Amino acid sequence: MLDKADLSKMLNEYRSIESKSSSLISVADSQIIELDVRVSRIKGELDSPAKDSLLDELRNRKVMFENELIEKNERLRILEKTGMALDMWIVGFGPTGLRDEVIIASVDRLNELALHYSHALTNGEIVVEFQLEKGLKSGSMKREVTLGISNRSGSSRYVGQSSGESKRIALVAMFSLVQFARERAGGLNVVFLDEVFNSLDQAGIDKVGELLIELGESGGSGSSVFVVTHQPILQGRFETTVVVTKEENGSYITLE
Repeated sequence: MLDKADLSKMLNEYRSIESKSSSLISVADSQIIELDVRVSRIKGELDSPAKDSLLDELRNRKVMFENELIEKNERLRILEKTGMALDMWIVGFGPTGLRDEVIIASVDRLNELALHYSHALTNGEIVVEFQLEKGLKSGSMKREVTLGISNRSGSSRYVGQSSGESKRIALVAMFSLVQFARERAGGLNVVFLDEVFNSLDQAGIDKVGELLIELGESGGSGSSVFVVTHQPILQGRFETTVVVTKEENGSYITLE
């Protein structure tokens, strides 16, 4: 499949060929005009047999140039059509093309999931929302996926949250995106998560543990959720534990 760089390269090549074709057409037009002038000039200067022979030659050359001009015009028409197609693909795979349409089509489902996980992880105190536009300092809007935060007792900006609140907001976004990706892929049998229990109190750890079980069960038969953690006390929450022990000569793995 062609990517944007390939399409841009093809469009540049098309424009180069179009420019060269236009130059050739201009040259052919000039030569035809020159031939017409020469034909007019030599009339009466030569005796009849030589004049007729030269005129025939010039007429043949004129026909040849006219045919070449027709071919060049047809080639130019084809190149213009190809260029229009390339422009369409460049726009289609650009920021306002297919990617934009996918984001627009996805945001409603993402926000359904975000609302579910917001209530599960914060009891509705914080609501996370995926937003499609970002305000710029100039006052204009830019199409970009960002997180909107509504905190009943705190800041609406991510940097204004406590470490525990920030962790829960990040978990809402993570669980929403993982579940959404699983739905779009028609099933995601394996999910890897890293240090999801950090910065959580006991209630938060318990709730994340429940969501991990929910995530595993929603994947259907044969699905697995792998969680990386440096907290040995959490081992009992999982059916299987793979312990990686680092020693001076390397690391070894045990299954518990």
